[in-house]
Amino acid sequence: MNSIFAIGTVVPLFIIIGLYIGFGLDRVAIKKTKQWGRRVQWLAGIVFLLWGISDTYTYWTL
Repeated sequence: MNSIFAIGTVVPLFIIIGLYIGFGLDRVAIKKTKQWGRRVQWLAGIVFLLWGISDTYTYWTL
């Protein structure tokens, strides 16, 4: 039963990937993914920096 669920879950993904490649949208998707990746990394860096400052401030003020 689990194998049927797994196949049913992955088939739509394969169809979408096939359409992306078939219509040449894979290059566009990769370019947009890189742009979003830069933004997410930048945002994560800020969050971790602020988190570290907050953690340090909390530790040293005890």
